[in-house]
Amino acid sequence: YKKKNIDFINLSKAIKSCDIVILILEATIERLDRLNKRLVNYSLNNGKGLIIIFNKWDLITNKKIVKKKLTNIFKFSLTQIISAEIMFVSALKDIKFNKIFELSGKIKDTFNKKIQTSSLNKWLSCVTKLNPPAKIKGKELKLKYVTQIKNYPPTFIIFSNYSTKIDLTYKRFLEKKLKNFFKLGN
Repeated sequence: YKKKNIDFINLSKAIKSCDIVILILEATIERLDRLNKRLVNYSLNNGKGLIIIFNKWDLITNKKIVKKKLTNIFKFSLTQIISAEIMFVSALKDIKFNKIFELSGKIKDTFNKKIQTSSLNKWLSCVTKLNPPAKIKGKELKLKYVTQIKNYPPTFIIFSNYSTKIDLTYKRFLEKKLKNFFKLGN
């Protein structure tokens, strides 16, 4: 495709109408361009599953080093990606290409997951004991309970005495811990 011909408005409509976004990039890229970053941000902000595929893997000679480099590109260019499904494939040689469908099914199952409030509250209690939130103007921030308000994508709400004052970094910390503990993927 020619990047100049891509209309972000049409891409955003396509993203809104899908469940899982598959971003296919060449394994030889050096960095993410603005359009790719925008697509990933838009997908995640709209609660879509995300699979990042690096194609032309058969052309790469030092796979271990390149794999680490490409993973770091996403980790440092897009810090809001806590855990994205990243695949390395070769469409030409059919290396791991069929795994995309398997991974899509796994993401769909994760998005349909319902977690009991009691399990969430036990998790919240453990996490806040190990790493309590910062005090706000000398007052203790109490995270009272957490519940899942919807699935597809799994969405949670934490009730607190100062919910609007919770630091963004602490929110990201909780999100990361929640996703890792309950294996919620991206």
